Amino acid sequence: TFLFRAPSIETLLGIRSAILKGVLQPVALDWLDPQAARSAGCGTAHVLLVEASGNVAAAKRFEDAFKELALREGAEVDLPEAAIWEGVRETVARWLADHPDGAAIRTSTVATRLGDLVRLAGTAGCGAVLRAANATGLLLAPDPDTTRLALASLREEGFRATLEAASNEVKSGLDAWVVGDREFEVMQRIKADFDPLQLLNRGRLYGAI
Repeated sequence: TFLFRAPSIETLLGIRSAILKGVLQPVALDWLDPQAARSAGCGTAHVLLVEASGNVAAAKRFEDAFKELALREGAEVDLPEAAIWEGVRETVARWLADHPDGAAIRTSTVATRLGDLVRLAGTAGCGAVLRAANATGLLLAPDPDTTRLALASLREEGFRATLEAASNEVKSGLDAWVVGDREFEVMQRIKADFDPLQLLNRGRLYGAI
């Protein structure tokens, strides 16, 4: 496991790009913003967390290559214990426990817009736990106002955004899920084929199907 820190978002984005274009491909590549990093126990700055696997020789190649990359880009790289991934996996649960009026928003975009997504999260006041290779993941909102702002901002900027976890009070009055008319029609037809009498899990899909 390798943890990259850099003086700017742009530097970390450059490191991420270099890794994805390189010969040595990692198992996982995650981006945590300062709020999410703090909740996961990864510090208080933007971090790029990388997991690699292989035999001893392969591990040494990763270590040498990533240390060289960090030095070239003016960044820092640490080798934390693999247990750090448990903190990442528990980030959302910890966030919602610490922010009972908060929410987790599932979002995705094209890989080239990861930087835009990270910046939007910061502007909206959200934490971010993202799969850095394909620009998908979760924004973590601390309160209802931030949740509304984040959902609106994401959709206005063309990102997919679904309210994945929140209290009933926070969900009230929000469009948790937005889908185009044609997509919705296809979903309705599929539902009708398998459940023509509409008996099973009625309203289960965000109250719409």
